[in-house]
Amino acid sequence: MYIYAKETGRNMRKEGYTSNRWINPHADTVASFDTTDGIVNGSHLLGYIRASYDDLVEMFGEPNGVMCDKVWNSWDIEFEIYTKTGEVEDIVYCNLYDWKEADAEVSKRDEYDWHIGGVDKKADFLIYDLLRKSPKPEYRFFRKGA
Repeated sequence: MYIYAKETGRNMRKEGYTSNRWINPHADTVASFDTTDGIVNGSHLLGYIRASYDDLVEMFGEPNGVMCDKVWNSWDIEFEIYTKTGEVEDIVYCNLYDWKEADAEVSKRDEYDWHIGGVDKKADFLIYDLLRKSPKPEYRFFRKGA
């Protein structure tokens, strides 16, 4: 099956994408995501999302965020949101992290209420859509570099 994302002006099959790589394929706005090594300055708590550690590792890989005295496991994520013509319209950074747990294993058990951090409120919406927790997702995703 050929997939052409007119929003990004890219032939996704030619670039190695298949239909099962899209998350929320029927949503209107195209966004890409990937983990980032950049530090998100000015980040603050935006909300919470319930997910298992294993699901987050499957989506983002092993935690890539900085461990500190209050955070054991965290991911720093970069989203690029595209216009209908395929230009990058916005870049949104997000952190997913545990907070003030007794040890690193607490958030790895079962489902956990992860903290969503960022500067832009869109980070909260993007994470909910990406992890398929929104009842009506606005964003459809592909992983950059995949």
